[in-house]
Amino acid sequence: TVDGGAEALAALRESPPAPPKDNPEIDWIPRVEPETGIIHVPLVGGPSIEPTFAEYGGGVLVSSSLDDARAVLGGAPPETIEQSGNLYLSMRPDQVMDAVGEAGSELATFGFLRDHTPESFLGLLVPWREIAAKINVVSLLAGYESDELQVSAWMQMQ
Repeated sequence: TVDGGAEALAALRESPPAPPKDNPEIDWIPRVEPETGIIHVPLVGGPSIEPTFAEYGGGVLVSSSLDDARAVLGGAPPETIEQSGNLYLSMRPDQVMDAVGEAGSELATFGFLRDHTPESFLGLLVPWREIAAKINVVSLLAGYESDELQVSAWMQMQ
């Protein structure tokens, strides 16, 4: 965890811990890139799964991916716009269940779901998949205007 926000990051950049001299299987020592100020922790998954922290837009950028953090930091700076915003969310429950099934099966394969094999986890999803198969799409529209939040939700059945 990072306590202290930008101040903690600045202190870590000023005095980073020394990288290990040996090559441990798991290395939790943060690395500091002096030219960018990025702080990241190298993990087995490479830069796509590498906890990363950097000062950004008056705050702290926290990312699970060094590559994604570099992309954000290299893009246009964040700016505030003076207009109300809306949030639109649309999902297809059958696709959500497919993604949950794939992720859960992977976790179970590696023993991360206590008391479940990939098959038993997929068995748990059967009743949820039956419900999801009856729904084509679920949508939500939210907007904030004049100190009031307005939300509309709808569902299209098969």
